[in-house]
Amino acid sequence: MQFIIQGAVNALSLGISYSLVALGLTLIIAIMRIVNFAHGQLYMLGAFGLFVFFRIVHLDFSLSLALSIVLVAFLGIILERMLFRRLRGNELGCMLLSLGLALILESAALVIFGEDDKGLGAPFSGSVDVGGVFLGKDRIVAIAVSLAAIICLFLFLHRTRTGRAIRAFAQDNDAAILQGINIERLSWIGFAIGSGLAALAGGLLAPIYWVNPFIGGDAMISAVVVMVIGGLGSIPGTLVGGLLLGAIDSFGSQFLPGTWAQAISYSLVVLVLMIRPRGLMGQGE
Repeated sequence: MQFIIQGAVNALSLGISYSLVALGLTLIIAIMRIVNFAHGQLYMLGAFGLFVFFRIVHLDFSLSLALSIVLVAFLGIILERMLFRRLRGNELGCMLLSLGLALILESAALVIFGEDDKGLGAPFSGSVDVGGVFLGKDRIVAIAVSLAAIICLFLFLHRTRTGRAIRAFAQDNDAAILQGINIERLSWIGFAIGSGLAALAGGLLAPIYWVNPFIGGDAMISAVVVMVIGGLGSIPGTLVGGLLLGAIDSFGSQFLPGTWAQAISYSLVVLVLMIRPRGLMGQGE
């Protein structure tokens, strides 16, 4: 039972973080109609931003995480205004641009930080006793902050005028434009929020796992898997998909040899696409 509780907490922390990355990517897809292949590298930059501010500059963890999120969100705005906006409507061009951008960001991180894994240590010392199982406070913080971020995003999309505009544009962009919705404004807002969510996930998982320039690729693959399983554009579906993937990764790595956990994840994607192409909680058929 203790082993199961520990695995469940690990799955929850992983799954919710996967959902954050996937939700950020979903926002960008909904507005720009492209898959930003550099989104995983924004996750990586969020982790390295925390590493710099917390381990090198020696700032408080909360302040370090906030600064990392703000900087990556600002980078997202710059990328949208300077690069992606110029290619709006050219889906192939934007996808190729994002692929090149992913390689540039990963290479830059490799040059600056090197290829070795880097640890942040334990910003939250101690653990919490749950049924005889001692759970690290870093995982508990990651779960709590991720849930709070998802709730805030849900309220933003459903309770604010800008959020409703984003949802309207995602459902029917032509009708939204005819209603006077400013696509230029939505684009940079969506990129900023999406980039910030990726950075938040990277920062929350950085104290739990190692940080290196290559973690962005795995994060991007996980985000796509979560979106396919849960359903593109569905926050509850993305959360469900993230939790399923987190459970597979957590328990699969403990019970199965080698890369069987990844094989199960990809098999689940194929199964979902065959049975319900729009995902478990995607709308429409």
